[in-house]
Amino acid sequence: MRAVIMAGGSGTRGRPYTDYFPKSMSPLLGRPMIEVIARHMCASRAIDGLVVIADLGGQGAQVRNHLERARLGRPVSFVQGADGGTAGDLLGARREIGSGPFLLWFSDNLCALDIGAMARHHEKSRRAACVAVRSRRREETGFAVVRGGMVEEFREKPVVDLPVSECLGIYVLDASVLRDVRARAAGSGRVDLSYDILQPMAAAGRVSAYDIGGAEWLDVESPVVLDRNARVAAKIAAGMGNGSRENAKGRHLGPM
Repeated sequence: MRAVIMAGGSGTRGRPYTDYFPKSMSPLLGRPMIEVIARHMCASRAIDGLVVIADLGGQGAQVRNHLERARLGRPVSFVQGADGGTAGDLLGARREIGSGPFLLWFSDNLCALDIGAMARHHEKSRRAACVAVRSRRREETGFAVVRGGMVEEFREKPVVDLPVSECLGIYVLDASVLRDVRARAAGSGRVDLSYDILQPMAAAGRVSAYDIGGAEWLDVESPVVLDRNARVAAKIAAGMGNGSRENAKGRHLGPM
């Protein structure tokens, strides 16, 4: 299975830092974050090659220059992003992706995901797409239990059950999904993966979910997130460094 890292985007939420480097190059334990992600992918026995989609004529050149020297142990291809949206840019990588299922990982997501288990779940579900989700999370602020206008209890950054599962920017997709993307792009140009592709697929029963369980996840919208969550980021990165053990267990959920 090929792994695709989506490393494009303008990084507006990370300014002013991302005026000088892409957020995927944010430092994490002495390495760019995208290298941590790439090594985690390439350590999995489920992955036989890596495709990186980025603005290679712009800041994405930093990504290519670094990963070309990283010795990841898998063949790496680089594809120029076309500003076609979160799904539309996949069309330029059809040849590199091939005809089988592929792992799609947006480069601002950190998680020590069990890639092999998610791939097996996708195959067993016999759906066209699988989305990594979580149904619990640790809150970033403290909470208070209030009754009758009085605080009875403080709860510091509790782990809470979510009313709906949170999507984590990591997917296993059949190559057939690219036909849906191509059809949509023919009519509207830019194509959003969630709203334009996965939403109608989910309504048709074509999407399953893989719950990461107790594994931690970070949405690194800015280098500041790594600094503010240094302990959690370091813990996740350490787990991703053991990718060959694929030790972050998740729960399989039925098709959405």
